Amino acid sequence: MKTIPVLIVDDEAMFTKLAISQLAQAREVFFEPLAVAGLPQAMQALQERRFAVVLLDLKLPGVKGLDGLRQIRNRAPDTPVLMLTNTADEELAMKTIRHGAQDYLLKQEMSPALLERSIRYAMERSATTVALQRSNEALLVQKELYQNLMALAQATARYPTLDATLENALRAATTVTGATLGSLTLVDEQLTVLRSLNILNGVSHPPEPSAIQLAMRSGLAGWTARNRQPARIGDTEQDPRWLHIPNQVYPVRSAISAPVLANGDLLGVMVLAHPEVDHFTIDQMEWMVSAVDYLSLALQNARMFEELQRARDAAEQAARAKSVFLSNVSHELLTPLSVVIGYSELLIEQLENVISERELANLRQVNTSANQLLGMVNDLLDLSRLEAGHVFINSTPFDPPALAQELAEKSQQLAARKGNLFEVVVDPGAARLVSDRQRVRQILENLIDNAAKFTENGQIRLEVFPTERNVTDWVCFSVVDSGMGIAPDDLAQLFGPFQQVDTSLARRTGGVGLGLALCRRLSAMLGGEITVQSEPGKGSTFSLLLPARWE
Repeated sequence: MKTIPVLIVDDEAMFTKLAISQLAQAREVFFEPLAVAGLPQAMQALQERRFAVVLLDLKLPGVKGLDGLRQIRNRAPDTPVLMLTNTADEELAMKTIRHGAQDYLLKQEMSPALLERSIRYAMERSATTVALQRSNEALLVQKELYQNLMALAQATARYPTLDATLENALRAATTVTGATLGSLTLVDEQLTVLRSLNILNGVSHPPEPSAIQLAMRSGLAGWTARNRQPARIGDTEQDPRWLHIPNQVYPVRSAISAPVLANGDLLGVMVLAHPEVDHFTIDQMEWMVSAVDYLSLALQNARMFEELQRARDAAEQAARAKSVFLSNVSHELLTPLSVVIGYSELLIEQLENVISERELANLRQVNTSANQLLGMVNDLLDLSRLEAGHVFINSTPFDPPALAQELAEKSQQLAARKGNLFEVVVDPGAARLVSDRQRVRQILENLIDNAAKFTENGQIRLEVFPTERNVTDWVCFSVVDSGMGIAPDDLAQLFGPFQQVDTSLARRTGGVGLGLALCRRLSAMLGGEITVQSEPGKGSTFSLLLPARWE
């Protein structure tokens, strides 16, 4: 039979005897009562042993109001209290319950069954309350653990380089645990130190190489690395795992440590220390173990970030070298090309009626080829300037319809070379543009030139019409052709530098695949974009969309 210790606090001897007698009549449990006559004796009894329940008289000598209940609740907060009184006062009963009593019993109505039932119910309610409180405390601990881990995550994610990750993680760990000293050391499988950092009283500094090597060989850091287990030292004076260095300037009496592991491989060790004995709690130890698990991922990400940084820097350096090379070569070609174009035009003009038609056609072919090559060189120069950030926007107001009409005459001649018809369709509602007129013209000339290259005996149309995006006015220039079209698989690479969807046709039509790449980059600089719709055998539509006002 279960034994339940009961403390009876009442100054009436006759009632105390009655209560003990009624407790003795219990059938399912065995009550072990202890009776005291006053509050001081009750406090002493509660200090000496644990009781399952307290029966407390509401009116003890020398005790005012509910002071007795408050003192007993403070001394034994998990022990349920039943208030005993001769007064049937419902308001007073509720007041005692609000102050922590489990029940309110009238002495004159007590019976063995009522007393046993009241005690059992009070114990059950108290156990439920205590369990709920402990559950809430556990939730608070988990919440604090989560918040601290989030603080660590934010600290390591702020600057993803390896050195910044080390310092931010160690700083967050010392802050969360209250450690005055923290060290974070990265090692290889042979425990050779790769990087190390110390934080002492909030100030970071690199440790002495000899000291960190000694700690890895004979101290707590080395023990943690070799055993790959966390450690908690309550008193460094009593634990051989802590290495005492002669003339150490900062005292250490307690410490915790944890290995930083990734898929079973050792990456490093974190050690936190404090000058007071037993400073670190079990919860802080558990947090540290969780923290180094996250730190392992952060370190791997930081290493990947640094590798990507190095690869990006190398790629940017190569791109700059390529741009410089292209720029130099293009400049070197400009002068002889200008000479060839100038002299060929002069010869055509002066010898038009002197030489044969075949010889004149050859001269015109020289001039045409030189102009095509000049266009390629200018594209190369523009590309190198764009990549170097040396292209600037000169924004001025202009009318899109007027620009379209300017392009019409030159484009009609270009289209006619392959038997194409060229027309311009302008919506009068197209808004006045504030943008770089020269760059817009350059883009449209490229798009029309592309359409003329890949269309034979067909139609090419330049359309200008207003549109709207995000409640702002835009203008759309569309170049529509009835040419060969583009396969869906080729659309993705269409705007890359030096990309051509059909190299055999490109060899016949000329060009090195820079026009569309330049168009896309220039359109982005103007705050717009270029879209394409195409179907093999039916033609293509390239659309330049620009905001009415470039800012």
